Amino acid sequence: MPPTWKPFDPTGLRKRIERVRVLLLQAQAVGLSQDTERLRNIAQLGEAIQQPKPTPRPRRPRKPR
Repeated sequence: MPPTWKPFDPTGLRKRIERVRVLLLQAQAVGLSQDTERLRNIAQLGEAIQQPKPTPRPRRPRKPR
């Protein structure tokens, strides 16, 4: 059975490399926006934890039946 490989053809290589570069930049932008959202949520949670909670009003004891 003859080999199925073909000789390397560099004609479209520059376009493919540029396309990969664009896709990597897009992936980087998406990752950055997701990281920013996560950090914002963590900061909000930290602020909520540090805020003092109001103490509940004491309840009157129930009257026996």
